Amino acid sequence: MTRIDELWRYDGRRAVVTGCSSGIGEQVARQLAELGAEVVGLDVRPPAVEVNHFVSIDLSDPASIDAAAAAVGGRIDALFNIAGVSSGIGDPLRVVTINFLGTRRFTEALVPSMPPGSAIANVSSLAASAYRENAGVTAGLLDTATMAEGIEWCQRNPKAVADGGGYRLSKEAIILYGMANVALLGAKGIRINCTAPAVTDTPILDQLRTAYGQEYLDSFRTPLGRVAGPDEQANVLVFLNSRAASYITGQVIWVDGGTIGETDLAESVPRR
Repeated sequence: MTRIDELWRYDGRRAVVTGCSSGIGEQVARQLAELGAEVVGLDVRPPAVEVNHFVSIDLSDPASIDAAAAAVGGRIDALFNIAGVSSGIGDPLRVVTINFLGTRRFTEALVPSMPPGSAIANVSSLAASAYRENAGVTAGLLDTATMAEGIEWCQRNPKAVADGGGYRLSKEAIILYGMANVALLGAKGIRINCTAPAVTDTPILDQLRTAYGQEYLDSFRTPLGRVAGPDEQANVLVFLNSRAASYITGQVIWVDGGTIGETDLAESVPRR
């Protein structure tokens, strides 16, 4: 029987991390290195944290995505899709393009290099908590096959894109994408999961603060009474792609300080 601490380690495994230069992605890259992984980091700029290989990528640009996927090359045991932008950039179509369409293209370029036993961990958001209710609309975006088709769908559905500044739609799509592909990937021996963070102390928080003000951020309260640290989000992602999570797939893990649990209870228990 394998020791539990060995199940958490990444010795001999090759891990790809997008968004490695800041926030949650930086923390994931750091933890993976400590756990023995060969880390390939991708971002628009080089990271401060040491990785084995760095590849530049712009998830809004198909040519950049394809070049980055080719540069990664080789076997991939764990893929962490963490790069993303918030609605605070003020460009809903770009938000959807980076957070979902570009991430999907990059993922599908790497899947052929992922052997049985490998895993994918995506990052959604607490903002996607109504993904079931909105699935009828979001499914239209998932049904597109390419970035160009996805952008065209967004242009035909401006109301869906504008709601939440593109962020809600993109993060709901990430959840549904994993669920829609769980059987296909499972047949190849590949697991796919995602986390859904609440407000976390990363550069995206600064985007939101600049766009909407501190009062907007203060309106997000959790039962734990604080925002998350990027390391707390990274812990869960690293677990999901480890062998310790070998029977978990198709799941969304709410790393939200108890927000979903509190909301579900309030909606389920009759008021007295």
